[in-house]
Amino acid sequence: MVIRQLEQQGFRWVRYPRRRGLDWFLKRVQHLEPHEFLKDFHLRDWLVFGTGAKLNTLDLVKNLQVLLQDKASGMAVIALDPRPGAVLLDACAAPGMKTSYAAALMNNRGTILAVDRSDKRLEAARHLVRNGGFKSICSVRNTDFLALDPHAAPQCSTELILVDPSCSGTGLWDRPGKQLDPDSAEGQERLQRLTSVQSDLLMHALDFPRCRRVVYSTCSVLRQENEDVVESVLARCNGRFVLVHALPELPFRGLGSLGSHCVRLGVDSMLTRGFFLAVFERATQ
Repeated sequence: MVIRQLEQQGFRWVRYPRRRGLDWFLKRVQHLEPHEFLKDFHLRDWLVFGTGAKLNTLDLVKNLQVLLQDKASGMAVIALDPRPGAVLLDACAAPGMKTSYAAALMNNRGTILAVDRSDKRLEAARHLVRNGGFKSICSVRNTDFLALDPHAAPQCSTELILVDPSCSGTGLWDRPGKQLDPDSAEGQERLQRLTSVQSDLLMHALDFPRCRRVVYSTCSVLRQENEDVVESVLARCNGRFVLVHALPELPFRGLGSLGSHCVRLGVDSMLTRGFFLAVFERATQ
């Protein structure tokens, strides 16, 4: 239905055989005309538009039938693998894009608790949940994830947790001037604060008694916020969780001894923002 409406608006769906491979797909994306779009190579419910496409004025976008999102951040939700009936907690939910995508993948069946410290930034999440039709399964709360008691209701039933904390933003190449400078004294001090909080958030997620899968993600390209945080938390969790091979269909892996289990995406590999994700699963007894 969405594709038909786009075609009625003058857009052209460019079809292609997947056997041509990822490299061909990425080259074709780079040459999309403003009125053309493709189905994504990996995510068949995603449509890919060129940088010149005028989308914000479309009724499909205004009515939230189509959500505009960078593919890399959507991959964190794919890695979490939420299915209908799941019980999910989005630990740093604002502005709500991942929450909404998870609700869509769950076919609006299950339970999602979306929390964030910033009430102002949560307004966007509330808007998406309310107007996107996800209100029946999504509860949005202005609270610090670290203040949630893992053993108290309703969050004690959580099965899946997404931890996408505040970070340096060094992967946001399309937002110049907003990233942390890791080479400056001020940047190094802020980086230490960020990694401390990131580790605490991830460690807290592993304390929820029924949680079986946790995805940790950032829009940072810095090893300190990514592989180093993962490694430190693994060393502290006493074997309760293990790092699994995230999204094996993607060839773009992380750094260091744990890097093969993690995913790194960016403009050079996937024409996306810089992004990192890792997947933890509860160890079998």
